[in-house]
Amino acid sequence: MSSNVNQLNIAEVPCSDAFNFKRSMLICSVPILFFLIESLRVNSFSSLALTIMHHFNINAYLYAKISSAYLWGNILFLVPFGILLDRFSSKSIICTAVLICISSNVALGLSRNYQQMLVFSFIAGVGASAGFILAAKLIKEWFPPRYLAFMVGILVSSAMVGGILAQTPVLYFIQYYSWRMLFFVLASLEILILIMSLILIKDNKNPKIKQPTKQSIFQTIKNFWGTIKCPVNWIGGLFASLMNLPVTLIGALWGQPYLQTVDNLSAATSSCIVSLMFIGVIIGSPLVGSFSDKFQSRKLFMILGAVASLILSLSIVYITINSTIILAIIFLLLGLASSVQSLGYTVVSENNPLHRIGVAMSFTGMIVMCGGALLQPYIGMLLDQNRLGAAENVLQYGAVDFQHAFTVFPISFTIALFLVLALWARDKRV
Repeated sequence: MSSNVNQLNIAEVPCSDAFNFKRSMLICSVPILFFLIESLRVNSFSSLALTIMHHFNINAYLYAKISSAYLWGNILFLVPFGILLDRFSSKSIICTAVLICISSNVALGLSRNYQQMLVFSFIAGVGASAGFILAAKLIKEWFPPRYLAFMVGILVSSAMVGGILAQTPVLYFIQYYSWRMLFFVLASLEILILIMSLILIKDNKNPKIKQPTKQSIFQTIKNFWGTIKCPVNWIGGLFASLMNLPVTLIGALWGQPYLQTVDNLSAATSSCIVSLMFIGVIIGSPLVGSFSDKFQSRKLFMILGAVASLILSLSIVYITINSTIILAIIFLLLGLASSVQSLGYTVVSENNPLHRIGVAMSFTGMIVMCGGALLQPYIGMLLDQNRLGAAENVLQYGAVDFQHAFTVFPISFTIALFLVLALWARDKRV
C-alpha cells in the first residue's frame, strides 16, 4: 500500500482489545440497510421502465433522465454530506438523510406528471447520498483494519441485494398492485430505518480512537483540497465507476429492455437473468475483499476483474446467444467480475486518514455516480436516434440499436484496466 497507509496513526482505528464484532455489526447494519433500500429504489427503474414510459407517454431518453436525476442528486450532495459527516454526529446525518428519502418516496408515489417525477427523483438522490459514506465511515470507526476490505465488500453486496429485489419481486409487485404503491412501501421501510437510527447509531467513543471534531472552515477546505489532489482517490474512484457500469446501466435501467428486445425473452425471464448479475456481485464482493486481504494485493484482483469483464462484455455485444442458460451464466460471471469495484473504495479508504474519510469516500462516490448519471441518458439518446417505433410507440427498439449503445462496456473496462496499471506504476505495493 502507499506510504499514507503505513503512516496512519494506530489510534485512528479500533484496537483489538476494544473490538466487539456483534456490537460493531449491529451499529453498521443500520446504514447498510438504508443503502440497500435506496439501491432497491434506484434499480427498480429497470422494472418500472415499460410501465412508466406508457403511463406518462415518454421516450427512452426522457425516462433515462428520471433515473439519472436521482444520480445527479447523489453526485451534487455527496461531498457536502461528506463534509458534514466530518463535522457532526453520524446519528444527526443519517436521520436527516432518511427523512428526505421518506418524503421523496411519498412524493414520487403521488406524482402526476413526468416533471414531478424528475424533481422528486432528484430530491431522493440528495437524501440517499449520505447512505454509502456514512456506512463507510462507521465501518472504519468500528472495525479494525483486517476487516476493512471484507466489510466494504458486504456494503457493496447489500446494494446488490437491493438490485435483486428490484428485478423480479418489483416486477410482480407492480403487476399485482401498482408502481405508486411501490414508493409508499419504500417510505414505510425507511420509517423503520429512522427508528433504528435513533436507537442504535452512535460514533465510537473509544478514547484510543481519534474522534472527528467540528472543524473550522479552513480545516474543512484543507481536507477537501487534500482529497482532490491525491491521485489515488481519482484512480480508485474512476476504477470503481467504470466497473460499476453493469450495475448502473444494465441492472438499474436497460437490462430488462435489452434482453426482451435482443434475445426475445419474457419480462419475467429477463428480470431473473439481470438478478443473476447482482447475485454475482453479492458473491464476489466479500470474496474479492477477503482474498485481496489474504494475498495483500488489490492490484492482482483489480486486473483480473477488469480483463474478465472486458471479455464478457464483448461476448454480450458482439455474439448472438440463443441459449437462455448461457445468457444467465454470462450475466452471473459479469457480476462476479465487476465486483472488484469494491477494491476501488478500499484503496481510497486505506489512503486517507480518519478525519478525512467522510469527504474522501463522498468524493469517490461522486465519481462513481457520474458514470451512471452521464451514460444512462446517453444510451437512451442512442436508442431514440434510430428506433423502429413511431412517436406513439415509444417502446419499439431494434437489437442493433442496443448493441450499438452497449459498446460503452468494452471501452469502459479497457480504460479501467489501464487505470489499475497506472495505480500499480505509482505504488507497486498496492
